[in-house]
Amino acid sequence: MRYFEVRNIELRNVELSNVGLIYVELRNVKLSNVELSNTELTNVELSNVELRNVKLSNVELSNVEVSNVELSNVDLSNVELSNVELCNVELSIVELSSVELSNLR
Repeated sequence: MRYFEVRNIELRNVELSNVGLIYVELRNVKLSNVELSNTELTNVELSNVELRNVKLSNVELSNVEVSNVELSNVDLSNVELSNVELCNVELSIVELSSVELSNLR
């Protein structure tokens, strides 16, 4: 099992699907104090992921599988979720204003 921890990383206005986050599996990952606003995550699997103090506003998530994920103090405002499968997701202090959902399982 690999464990990858990222702290104090700021990514703004980045199109992640163009830089290699397409058909990506993120497992056993901790993200703290990370800025991921205005990004696109396509065909991504998130498993055993912990997100703390993460800003994901204006993010487009499509064809994403999310399992065993903990979201704490996460901003998901103006997020577009399309064809997303959620399983065992724990939410704590999460901003969910203006979220668009389609084909959520």
